[in-house]
Amino acid sequence: PAPYLFIRFNHQLCTQLVSAVEEDAQFWVRALRAVKAACHREPSLGRVLLAEQVEGGCGGAACFRLEVQGGVGQIFAKVLCPSPEDQNQDDAVQCLASELAGLQELGRFAAGDPGDSAKFSVPQPLLPVVQWAIGDATGAVMLLPWVRLRRPTSWKGHGTAVGALHRRSLGASALHGFDRAGAVGRWRMTNSWEKDWVTFFEEQRLRPLLRAAMVTADRTGAAVGPSTRHLASLPGPEALRPLFRGAELRPCLLHGDLWRGNFHVDAEDGVPVLLDPAASWGHHEMDVAQVRLLESPERQQEFFEGYEQEMPRADTWELRQELYMLCPALRLWALFPGGEGESAAHSARCESLAEQVLNHLREEQSAETW
Repeated sequence: PAPYLFIRFNHQLCTQLVSAVEEDAQFWVRALRAVKAACHREPSLGRVLLAEQVEGGCGGAACFRLEVQGGVGQIFAKVLCPSPEDQNQDDAVQCLASELAGLQELGRFAAGDPGDSAKFSVPQPLLPVVQWAIGDATGAVMLLPWVRLRRPTSWKGHGTAVGALHRRSLGASALHGFDRAGAVGRWRMTNSWEKDWVTFFEEQRLRPLLRAAMVTADRTGAAVGPSTRHLASLPGPEALRPLFRGAELRPCLLHGDLWRGNFHVDAEDGVPVLLDPAASWGHHEMDVAQVRLLESPERQQEFFEGYEQEMPRADTWELRQELYMLCPALRLWALFPGGEGESAAHSARCESLAEQVLNHLREEQSAETW
């Protein structure tokens, strides 16, 4: 994790490091100097006086609140450092550029037509991604307006917000994918444009995750269940197509990382704020699967009460529920295998979901045969 920094700026450079820092402290000093220089080049933002680390950031990222003299008053800065394991030394820049593009795309659908009462906000970037050299690698910073946030007391508003996003954007793209590759934490995703959703999902979402989870299992000595292996051995998209019977598959804009850590409301007016996206165009049911996988029944009920007012369930949604839940389950296994007990729990959860997916496939194939 990034060290906690409390850095005061004068008119030329960072002059005082108040807290004790770890070995990589100089990285964060250079990062914040780059932020200060970028703000200096954009007079409307003001002159940076203070940077304080705040809650948020994972996968090599740290977040800061910047106090500025004049201009906008306060700025949110998300700093991402390249990982030593990254073969792509521009990875940090590409990840934040993708997030920035996702915020801009989400912002297109924040306001509905007259009479559309669903409300949510999306902070819009103040500048393109700021970058600086770290040896052969490149660090990156994204600057957003500072919004005072709080946790929601109910998730119904976020369900309504996500449902409105999906409803407003449904069919606004002819293709599934995105202009840039995406990232959820340390997980990297391709987003190559594809007309057919089942092909996109199988090739660019499910199969890479199955492969990564099985590599992790082999490395850690974890067991991989027979249903998980069977699912990984299916020949391609056509094997999954029966599960998409009755689905509305026109692309809509997906947030891409819906979980409790990304659920905030504006502390001033209580309006949901959509943050930290891993945006792409795809099938709306996939976007809410992580809520079903990770959150409590009470929170799920609140969320889906709001969501289904905007996007009612398809009659056949249960055919795809476990298939979509399997994707975040596999990602968590691949990224955070943990010790022997935790790895076994990941394997068991994925095996249970894979078994249910295969059961749905058998039932659909039996119905077609009959």
